Amino acid sequence: MSTHFRSRFTFAAVLSFMALSGLFLAGCESYYWPKDQTGGFAEELLPNGQWKVTMSAPLAKSESYVKDLCLYRCADLALEKGAVEFVIKDEKMVTVLESQERTDWNVEDRPDKSRGGFSIHGPHMRSMTLYIEFILMGEKSPNSPDAYEVEQVLREIGAKRNLEDVADLKSRPFLHG
Repeated sequence: MSTHFRSRFTFAAVLSFMALSGLFLAGCESYYWPKDQTGGFAEELLPNGQWKVTMSAPLAKSESYVKDLCLYRCADLALEKGAVEFVIKDEKMVTVLESQERTDWNVEDRPDKSRGGFSIHGPHMRSMTLYIEFILMGEKSPNSPDAYEVEQVLREIGAKRNLEDVADLKSRPFLHG
């Protein structure tokens, strides 16, 4: 075997390994972070007292994965607000398969300050939105199939989706016992 052939073979092997490693790591990414153009979560307090919680991830992630992370964010937010349970009042799964024309942008958000829509191009996304209400300590549990215990959701989905290393979770004793 010539030296030239061996170096080309080695270079090709290294490139193949890097590509496979990148695919593996991309598949393991959790998307549990505040929403950006690659995915993540967002929440909003609505005038009726419900919270709108949205989780987005690339289309390569399954619906069950996106719903799990959305439930996890609901539980995390509920914990931040002092709730022991939350109830899902409505849910919506959206899959964006192609560019969408948007006309709902604030004029100040537009780089050219113009009105009207523009195309958004990028990765195809899957988003889950849950509308929830919190049940605070001492309030009557609704005893509903749409009610979730905060600690149980954090523990079970955290283990299932390898979210135990998410910042601040190690300080929650109920997750470790």
